[in-house]
Amino acid sequence: PWWTLDVAGFTTDDDSIHAAGCAHLHQHHDYGMNGPLPKMLWTTNYGRLAPATMFTLFFAGDRYAPGVNVDGSKWSAPDGPTTTSIQSYLQNQYFSFVEALAKTLKDRPNVIGFGTMNEPSNGFVGLDDLRHSPLPVPLYHSSMSGFDSMRLGSGEALDASYYSSPYNYDSASRLNPDGRSCWIDPEGGDVWRRAGVYGVDAVTGERILLRPHHFRLNPGETFLDAFLLPFYERFHRTVSRIEPRFVVYAEPHVDVAAPSVPPAPPSLDADTFGWAPHWYDASALFFQRYDHWMALDVDAGRPAVTPSLIDGAFRKNLMRLKESGRVGRTDGSSLHVILGETGVPFDMEDENDDEDDDEDNDEEENPSKRGTARKSGIRRPPGPIAALDRTLRAAEYADLDFVLWNYQHDSGFALRRDSDSKQNPGDLWNGEDLSIHSRGEPRGLRAAVRPYVRTLSGRHGARMRMMRMEAQGHDIRTMRYEVVVVLAP
Repeated sequence: PWWTLDVAGFTTDDDSIHAAGCAHLHQHHDYGMNGPLPKMLWTTNYGRLAPATMFTLFFAGDRYAPGVNVDGSKWSAPDGPTTTSIQSYLQNQYFSFVEALAKTLKDRPNVIGFGTMNEPSNGFVGLDDLRHSPLPVPLYHSSMSGFDSMRLGSGEALDASYYSSPYNYDSASRLNPDGRSCWIDPEGGDVWRRAGVYGVDAVTGERILLRPHHFRLNPGETFLDAFLLPFYERFHRTVSRIEPRFVVYAEPHVDVAAPSVPPAPPSLDADTFGWAPHWYDASALFFQRYDHWMALDVDAGRPAVTPSLIDGAFRKNLMRLKESGRVGRTDGSSLHVILGETGVPFDMEDENDDEDDDEDNDEEENPSKRGTARKSGIRRPPGPIAALDRTLRAAEYADLDFVLWNYQHDSGFALRRDSDSKQNPGDLWNGEDLSIHSRGEPRGLRAAVRPYVRTLSGRHGARMRMMRMEAQGHDIRTMRYEVVVVLAP
């Protein structure tokens, strides 16, 4: 929330955060000068000063910003302390909200529990050297080191490389040309300067990095175990006091430097916790393009080529995600693992954009026409449908429940009546276009609506026998659904 940035000392009553390069903000983007909002900004925004600072303070402020305190009188008991650490303050406010939400929903039978936080970040925590970028490779927009983001926030202008897409260098750009600071008090309110991470030469004004390894983790330590696990446990204590039946779906952080899904902490109780990591077809997501012959194998860190190898890579990725709820648990138990978020861009390019797509898209919008354009044989569906089907086939193979991205911004309807408006692209979410419901219409249903086994009766002939579903698969081209069932002896 915006007010939390006020608490941390950021200037929020004007466009300073955006102008200083501390985060690229949709509401301050100059469409007339800079064109459409760059896509996938969240990847680089994670490493910008404002988001990285807030996530660091929220999860690990006590360690990395000791002595940064907040007036806690708004939430403390009358006889309690009037100041508290900023980490405690932010988390206390967060869990006050969670508690209020749990009280509101405790009697709703369709609410089984809560997710802990959507795509949290480790911020600066774990960055081994502030002279390096938090990103493993150049992605979108301006690339900079952790220290560069602090220099920008303090009011320094810097030159940076601008990337229009991953690895695709576009130009050199000047950031914060007016030398604006994003801090209310640049000298006394900059938390990282106060923490001794860097200093400013009194004569030259040069920013000097004093502690390049300030955010390095201890040997053998992980952000998940050191900082997220206590957060998960407090979340459960908060909601279980309101309603013991609530399940907490813990979500791992997004670490763009290590995108593979980590195992769930073994200490989480399988009766009260679930595990909800996110997963996407990375090449389709980042490049907004579907290729049936090439994709990225995220776990292996290399491309997968040919449809069969892509299917195999995606299956392995999601099988590993499913097993992340079981790894390291010595009692044989497993957390319920749900693919907490997935989807595809509906504005992606198709490798075979031609006249056939018009017919395929007409079938997508008008299911009653399905099959009328296929008398000469089976054709591949258009890119977004094929990409979504490829992801969901892998999820079915891994026997994963999944949640599809759906962002319907009702207040944006008036702005989005003009479907060609470059000022309001996609779903009004960082210029992305992944929602299966957009502009008042469903999308991607040909891939998203899939048959499934509802009940296994257990009867085979005259005998009652245990049944276990081993595999399932749905082919949207032939509309053929296959299930493999194993019978007990």
